[in-house]
Amino acid sequence: MLAGRSSHLAIVARQFASMVSSGLQLVAVLDNLARETPNRKLRAAVQEVARRVTSGADFSESLEAFPRVFDGVFVGLVRSGMESGRLAAALTHAADYLERSQQDRKSTRLNSSHI
Repeated sequence: MLAGRSSHLAIVARQFASMVSSGLQLVAVLDNLARETPNRKLRAAVQEVARRVTSGADFSESLEAFPRVFDGVFVGLVRSGMESGRLAAALTHAADYLERSQQDRKSTRLNSSHI
């Protein structure tokens, strides 16, 4: 995953979880997120995932097509959520993971600068 994108993706994952929890259909959620995502590259990836899912592609396989945006852990969590019927919870876990990863990178950079 490209640096700086994980914070945007964490926000999108939380918004996604909220919309799925409210009962919106997957394609509607993807369309909403594609319109509202401020990060240009993330928005383009979400738009393409929405297009693929609308055409009948599997959601997690559509995410896998963008490994620089959606890493293996994120895709695995989504896949698990889809299979278990707990997509909203899985997306919340993914957002937590992304936020922890971002914080770890910041801490590592801060610690490295003091050496």
